[in-house]
Amino acid sequence: MASKTIKIMPVGDSCTEGMGGGEMGSYRTELYRLLTQAGLSIDFVGSQRSGPSSLPDKDHEGHSGWTIPQIASNINNWLNTHNPDVVFLWIGGNDLLLNGNLNATGLSNLIDQIFTVKPNVTLFVADYYPWPEAIKQYNAVIPGIVQQKANAGKKVYFVKLSEIQFDRNTDISWDGLHLSEIGYKKIANIWYKYTIDILRALAGETQLEHHHHHH
Repeated sequence: MASKTIKIMPVGDSCTEGMGGGEMGSYRTELYRLLTQAGLSIDFVGSQRSGPSSLPDKDHEGHSGWTIPQIASNINNWLNTHNPDVVFLWIGGNDLLLNGNLNATGLSNLIDQIFTVKPNVTLFVADYYPWPEAIKQYNAVIPGIVQQKANAGKKVYFVKLSEIQFDRNTDISWDGLHLSEIGYKKIANIWYKYTIDILRALAGETQLEHHHHHH
């Protein structure tokens, strides 16, 4: 079993907060279950709390309606307060959908800002499920930004939520925009797929330290 508890800060907008289905648990409900079932000790951290009773750890930094600049003006404080090992960043949809701003520069700068505050953090950056259609233009620029940072030696990884086998009828909630409980479960499985090996390695680090045999 992994010996180290990994502090994960889910950062984002309404998609992280959990608007839509699943009693405001977002992907966090199913992902917590998947990660703990895999033997990891997970501690979600953040100033916000939401989710169903089936989610024992409701902390996050999902802020409905927020754009990249709003996250950027708060995240230093969150990082310093909660000191996460890992950040899940899923942001920028509102910049485009609310403000018509395909904010690639903002995303790039936010990634740099996170590493300036916490150089040793592990960062996962997600794109969006392909709804509404307009979001696809933003999705198109995210992988390149993440790759550029990774090439520069940052511990940053892309999480391709857009690979969801998207079904408009089952995956979108009553509000016509946010995910349903089914949609969030699908998204949680994608987060799991892209993060599990890296999280396992992080959890095992302390274990390795303690079991060195010198011959």
